Amino acid sequence: MARSAAEMSKKSNRKKPNDISAGGVDAVDRAMKILSAFTPDASELSLHALANRTDFFKSTLLRILTSLQRAHMVERRPDKMYVLGPEVMRLSAVIQHNYRIADHVRPVLKHLVGVTGESSSFYVLQRDHRICLVRENSPRSIRHHAMEGDAMPLVRGGASGRILSDFRNIRADAIPKKLLRILPYVNYGEIDPDIAAVSAPVFSRDNSLAGALSITGPKHRFSVRAMAEYKALVLASAQNLSEVLGATGNAISATLASIKPDRHA
Repeated sequence: MARSAAEMSKKSNRKKPNDISAGGVDAVDRAMKILSAFTPDASELSLHALANRTDFFKSTLLRILTSLQRAHMVERRPDKMYVLGPEVMRLSAVIQHNYRIADHVRPVLKHLVGVTGESSSFYVLQRDHRICLVRENSPRSIRHHAMEGDAMPLVRGGASGRILSDFRNIRADAIPKKLLRILPYVNYGEIDPDIAAVSAPVFSRDNSLAGALSITGPKHRFSVRAMAEYKALVLASAQNLSEVLGATGNAISATLASIKPDRHA
């Protein structure tokens, strides 16, 4: 069947795959444009509708959609309609969860900085990395510095890295005694020979690990006396924050609050 002049004109005006942007990765740009085609009013789209919304050739769409399906970002239903996949929902839940946590974490970090004068951080786990979700730097000129969004490997990740590794599958109401005995975790110079840290786990409303609460600073300021105070402070702050985030209060009190702050990790 011969195509109409309008159809031929429309197809000829479609952008070729490499015309999407200057800089970046074209394939990623095209995938993002496909995902952005879905809206609350258009949550299911046919291949034809996606072609109209993205201005891509259908052959290009099919290749990219195959990759998006493998990543569970998009699903193709039996009726040949495309919908956003479960991975999008998971990422959305992560963002919402982290934003809610950050609102509660920042006041705690500011309090820690105010009491100790050292930098404080809240790290979350993402696969084999620890991500600095919230950070408050010390006002002192000599300090440990980091930025929100920094991603660091768990291997040789200091006190916070070991917290995230050891507690990733631990519930607040079922912390093994062998872990309780060494809380909070302390680090002297593992990441940087001049930096010390204290870190404790924070739990969320389902009693799963939410992240690691830490204070860090120059090692010479973490004396034995200061360390005992910092350990007690970090533990109490982790307990209080866990309760605010919805972890079972009794479980937190029966575990973290019972630990003697003068124990050495």
